[in-house]
Amino acid sequence: MKRTFVAIKIKVNSDFVSSLKKLQIELIKENIRWIDINKYHLTLCFVGNTDDKILDLLSNKLNNELRNYSEFCISSTNFDVFRSSGKHRVFYVGIENSNYLIKIKEIVQNIFMSYEYQFEVREFKPHVTIARAKQINDRNNLVKICEKYKDEFKFNLSIKNIYFYESVLSYQGFIYKGISKIVLVDNENT
Repeated sequence: MKRTFVAIKIKVNSDFVSSLKKLQIELIKENIRWIDINKYHLTLCFVGNTDDKILDLLSNKLNNELRNYSEFCISSTNFDVFRSSGKHRVFYVGIENSNYLIKIKEIVQNIFMSYEYQFEVREFKPHVTIARAKQINDRNNLVKICEKYKDEFKFNLSIKNIYFYESVLSYQGFIYKGISKIVLVDNENT
């Protein structure tokens, strides 16, 4: 079994990195684990434990279903924190939702559901996780910082590929290994 997910790679610009460094300095006293910017992604479908024997079959199915879809653009919205049990846990940059993005997500999920994988039914909130907090000592300060940085992480990206990944837990955190890459239709050459 392999722990898998389907996602879009997110490459950030220098302004994003500059804002991130400032944010990290402001939150240096908090117990936060920052995600390596080279691991940024927008999860379309977290599958979880996936049978090794059908990885090639799933890769082929993803490619067959998505290869005729066109490249598309995504834009960031705001910086914020998801809360769990009233505690600030996941720092993220939101991604503007679109009917096209929802359609791609539904296609991916339906592929896995056809192989009897089950998913929680909940609203799709596209985002890029940039950090996780184990504990926040000064919540009032965090609220002020979130407000200060809410519009600092802007980007627009052209999405040309979708990736099927294996997620491997190591002592350094999760390592993402590519299982397959789905190349979308180039809009300029159609």
